[in-house]
Parts: sequence; C-alpha cells; structure tokens
Amino acid sequence: SNTTGKLERMVTLVAARIRHRDREDFFLTRVGQRTNEGRITGVCLLPGAKLMTGESVQQGLDRLLSSKDLRGLVSDVVFTSFVQERESSESRSLGLPTTYLKTTHDAVCDLPEGSDCDDLGSELSHRDIADWPIEPRPLFQRLTTDGQRMYAWLSSAEFEQLSSGKGKEEWSKWLSHTW
Repeated sequence: SNTTGKLERMVTLVAARIRHRDREDFFLTRVGQRTNEGRITGVCLLPGAKLMTGESVQQGLDRLLSSKDLRGLVSDVVFTSFVQERESSESRSLGLPTTYLKTTHDAVCDLPEGSDCDDLGSELSHRDIADWPIEPRPLFQRLTTDGQRMYAWLSSAEFEQLSSGKGKEEWSKWLSHTW
C-alpha cells in the first residue's frame, strides 16, 4: 500500500535501446504483433521485460538478450549508459493504481552473421500513408507462445513518429493490410 493506505502495485521494467554499431542512428524496435487469433496491432516499443521477483536489473537484461525474441537479431551487445524513469498510472490489465519503475539501457551491437531471423519479405514503407518519414527496410518476425512479433531498425525520428497517437493509428492500419 502507499502512504494514503491504498493498495498500489509496483512493477519494475528493463528496456534496451540497442543501436546498430555500423549505423548508430538506428535502433532495434518492436513495431508490430499478431496474436494466435490473428489480431494485428502496430506498436513502437524498445525490447524490454518485466523483472521477475528477486531478479536483478542485470539478470533481467541477460534474460532479455537471450530471449527467443532477440536471439539472432543482435550480437556482441555492449551497454554504455542507462536512464531511470518512474511513472504512475492505472494498470490496463488489472485496473489497479500502478507505479512503473523503468530502466532503459543504451547499447551498441553487431548484426550476427547468418541471422536466423525470418525476413517477412515485406519492407517497412510509407507507400499507403501520406507524409510518412520512414524509408523502406526489412521487417523481421519472431514466433512467440502468444503469436508473432515484428521488429525493424528505426531512426530516432521514425521512432518518434510511430510512437505518436496519430502515427500509431496510421501504422496499425498499414500493418494490418501488409502483414
């Protein structure tokens, strides 16, 4: 409970802003997901995870980097700095007041040789959206227990555009027609 005696949930998160060593203006971003039922959602998130009970931030980062999601997408990751943020809001899934403690780690990486990623054969492109600031590039999908996730290397400007309210909406529309 918090200082007012009300129940408050605490969640500790780690995220990784992983930049490509040869093109440090691009970083790995999860840009979409599809559930096993076929529901497609456009997202714009850094790779991340909730810390498990008793898990340190370093253990959480190690778990994230060795996860099926990131395996084959990055190699030789070197962490350089981090930023901590605290945000309070109502949990979407539980409806409880929740404080999120998030540590975002900056890192650089190489691309692995012979990557085992499944290139979707589609390119992240603005062809259906007016004034879209994104250049074409490969999209990579990862199978998960609850569906699929899609990743791409985005610039900071592209990340900001896809993170905005209007950008998320238009991105979801484009993605549902492409994927």
